[in-house]
Amino acid sequence: MAEIGIREFKQQASKILKEVREEGATYTITYQGQPCGILLPYSRGKGKRTRKSRKPKLASLRGILRGTPEVSWEEFMELKKIWDTHVDSLVSELQETSETSQGENE
Repeated sequence: MAEIGIREFKQQASKILKEVREEGATYTITYQGQPCGILLPYSRGKGKRTRKSRKPKLASLRGILRGTPEVSWEEFMELKKIWDTHVDSLVSELQETSETSQGENE
């Protein structure tokens, strides 16, 4: 990791940032000879992001769902209808139960 004084960094900021961005260079920034900061590419940080962000896709779930069969869109929509119907019936039951228990408590 190269050391660079704050004055030199200010004078050559564009050039230095280009080296960091394109070459992955890292610098220790010093003030009066003492380290005061580190300059490194963002992709090496904990957040690890790339400039070209990918739009989320269903395919990105494949890593999570390893070992599960792939399902076509049509099959997925049929399963979703079944699921929605099931969830709707559960919600209705809960509402009825809630209304019944409120009627008893009054």
